Amino acid sequence: MAPYIIILIFVTFLSMLGKIFGKDKDSISVIPIIATLALFAGLRDASVGTDTETYIRRFLQYDRVEDVWRTTEVGYNALSIICANISQNYAVLLTAIAIVAVSFYITGIYTTLGVNVTSIFIFITLGSYTFFFNGARQGLAASICFFSLRWLLSRQPIPYFALVGLAATFHHTALVAAPLYFLGHSRFGWKQLTFTAIGALMMVTFLTSFVSLAADLFSDKYAAYAYETDGGGIVTMVFLGIQGLLMAALYKLSPVSDERLDRMLNIYFIGLIPVIAAGLSNINPSGLMRLSYYFTHAGIIFWPILLLGIKSSRLHFIASAGLYTISIFAFILSLSSFSNLVPYAFNSDAGL
Repeated sequence: MAPYIIILIFVTFLSMLGKIFGKDKDSISVIPIIATLALFAGLRDASVGTDTETYIRRFLQYDRVEDVWRTTEVGYNALSIICANISQNYAVLLTAIAIVAVSFYITGIYTTLGVNVTSIFIFITLGSYTFFFNGARQGLAASICFFSLRWLLSRQPIPYFALVGLAATFHHTALVAAPLYFLGHSRFGWKQLTFTAIGALMMVTFLTSFVSLAADLFSDKYAAYAYETDGGGIVTMVFLGIQGLLMAALYKLSPVSDERLDRMLNIYFIGLIPVIAAGLSNINPSGLMRLSYYFTHAGIIFWPILLLGIKSSRLHFIASAGLYTISIFAFILSLSSFSNLVPYAFNSDAGL
């Protein structure tokens, strides 16, 4: 676990260094941050991440141009084939995946908020960064959808839907982000909370139908995710639920009024519907619960805007301390419990 903590501290330091140089020069830390996070993810051993070895096997099997059409997720296929023609060392593939995913996240943060220490800290600790260590294709798709939020907030539909379409070429589940342009309302209140509760209840009640629909739309693999397991994602459900309630409560208690926060809250709470349904039904969390990554990364934008708008030093301290404490706890818990991320090991064949 220590390597992850060291990377977290180092990248946080780099982001703080960018702010020290001044607002007009904070971009100086963008490339070092991307390089650090991408190399750490790309030079890992095949044993790090539950699905890493699966991606490596496919990478070694397909290297011809015509293989780009072997599935409809042509974006990922093209990336994999390009890497295979550069080198058969899987470090090339993992590094390329990391560069693309991290670049979309960090540049998305930078173009929306500047080099924001809190955003980058949350990006690492709350799971968006380590997600593509396991689910590479879906992690890439989620990163592109996060990058597209800038145009959702500025109400520019063409670039937003174009980016969601691009994300769908890496993983079809990215299409769930398309309706968010309309569902991310500029007002958040009890109506949205009620919608989340009713939506989760309906999904639990008609879970088989929802999973069958997901299997038809995305992949037959989703049919297997309807069966009960011992790891139904209760911990993830509780954590994301608590974070959502804290986000809503602090926003209502604070004097901050920002349409962007309302939109991010609405998106976040929509993402809680599959999380709650999967948790209460005790089904495989690798299915419906993974869809939450297209929604809950809204917190990466929400928290910094909220904290910057809170003028009360006491409330600001309470909110900041609570956020950082919960984030570190969630980071340690996720590393030790999920996706075979620990122990971290470098790829001994990477040529280092």
